[in-house]
Amino acid sequence: MMMDIDYFKDINDNYGRPGGDVVLQAVAKIISAQCREEDIAARFGAEEFVILYDHCDLKDAQVKAENYRLLIEEAKPKQITVTSSFGVAQMKPEGEMVDDLIKRADLAFYQAKENGRNQVVVAD
Repeated sequence: MMMDIDYFKDINDNYGRPGGDVVLQAVAKIISAQCREEDIAARFGAEEFVILYDHCDLKDAQVKAENYRLLIEEAKPKQITVTSSFGVAQMKPEGEMVDDLIKRADLAFYQAKENGRNQVVVAD
């Protein structure tokens, strides 16, 4: 799963870097609180996160992403409205490389952004 905070540059521009840091910390806390012990979650870029699930099918991952999306939208850290876009992909059974899995999830979250943001898109 790839996740991106929508309009993060605008958050930094409107609330300064301290406001952006508050948002990043709040999102990281939400992600961390929802992860199982066997999950791996990491910041992947400026305002992007990647979450890897073991023993989780695509439908369950989609449900988890939607749950994250709602929790992030409801959080309003320091009264800052925050939304997020998600791309969800499942490793193909024929031995897909991790880089390809991440690319497919990345393309799905870009599709979520193109579709209007604040949503979950599942990769083909």
